[in-house]
Amino acid sequence: MLLLLLFTTCVHVVYCQRCKIIIGRLKKADCRKIHLKKIPQNLSEDIDVLDLGEISFVTILNESFSHYSNLKVLKLDTCNIESVEAEAFKGLWKLEILSLANNSLNISTNDGLFILRNIPNIIDLDFSSNMELADKTGHLLYPGAAFQHLKKLQNLTIDLYGCPVLGHEFKNLLLKWRIIFFCYRKFRGIVENSLKLNYDYNVFISYGYDGYSWVLETLVEQLETKWGFRVCVEDKNITSGRSTFKQIGIALNRSRQIIFVVTSDFLSKLCPAYEIDRTKEARSSRSLQNIIVIALDINIEDIPQELQSLWSDVVVIEWHRHSIDVNLALDNLKTRLLLNC
Repeated sequence: MLLLLLFTTCVHVVYCQRCKIIIGRLKKADCRKIHLKKIPQNLSEDIDVLDLGEISFVTILNESFSHYSNLKVLKLDTCNIESVEAEAFKGLWKLEILSLANNSLNISTNDGLFILRNIPNIIDLDFSSNMELADKTGHLLYPGAAFQHLKKLQNLTIDLYGCPVLGHEFKNLLLKWRIIFFCYRKFRGIVENSLKLNYDYNVFISYGYDGYSWVLETLVEQLETKWGFRVCVEDKNITSGRSTFKQIGIALNRSRQIIFVVTSDFLSKLCPAYEIDRTKEARSSRSLQNIIVIALDINIEDIPQELQSLWSDVVVIEWHRHSIDVNLALDNLKTRLLLNC
């Protein structure tokens, strides 16, 4: 019995028409960077994830994915796509994650968003970096009516260009959505440079016992080594021999942003409760620019009441360590840190 269990949890890799088929908990077809002239129609019908990133398609035709009705994740980023026909995503009722980032789509009109009609169960939708053409000027309108039927949508990533205008329907949706504006490279560079202004740290991180190893081994590594932020964490920057709470208070006052890594035991440690109180003070004095809560392997509704008192100023990112696409959470975090939303 034990041998059978070990066998059924193995990951198998095979190839079909040059696409790599990875069979594990989810069945994934990895066709990324493969030279294809059109959407492949000869892959297994039961695939859960289809990665077609970095392939030039220009136009996505009607019913291009009707053969793959089981799809949960579809990646079409960096494909030079200029148009998507109205019924391109017909039949994808199970689709939860869709990336159309880094293409040439104008999705800021009702006509440009008709493609959403066929993906009502989408959770994460990425339209970022689609409006970088030089002839795009003025206001960028996002009609809320096009998004209203997406009842499960949690993360929407769209372009920040010129003067983005959200349709009036968004006022009823913003409370349950986390809308992330994608900033262009030039503006993003200005923001990154401004992070060094008048602060000792770009980010202060608050965490409980269960988040200790993940914060130090994963999050700090990402922020400092890969993104170049100056980070303050208790177990690294707070020294013994002086009042811990006093040092934390000083560090928070000298930090531009704070990240609360909330796990199931978050408040079992003394410091987080104090850090929440100091965050309230810093926010009221406007010295703290950004408050981010990472719900690490917990549901949003399980976030402690003490943090919910900051709810109107907080950005929440759900982060599951064993997610099939943790890069989405990373992108969300980086965008929030750079934009100081």
